[in-house]
Amino acid sequence: MAKIKSFGLAGTLSYIVTELVFWTLALPGVWIGYHQTTGEWLSIETDRAQLLGLAAAFITGVRFMVPIRMGVALALVPSIKQLLEQRKVDRNEA
Repeated sequence: MAKIKSFGLAGTLSYIVTELVFWTLALPGVWIGYHQTTGEWLSIETDRAQLLGLAAAFITGVRFMVPIRMGVALALVPSIKQLLEQRKVDRNEA
């Protein structure tokens, strides 16, 4: 995380983009994946114990992906930096 912070605004924005994309895909993916494997939809009212167990397993699995997400965020830094610089140039020309 310190490495991402060292890139300033570009690092912060790349981390935000990475996290938004990850969670936007992960949460519905798990919900749909559960339905595909069991044929049932989880109900918050009736399946609370099962939801807690699945949530614990999900969080454990997601922790293993933290290094991958950090790597993706670091890989995005040059692109984000280029977009920020281009925006600054466009703003100065206007």
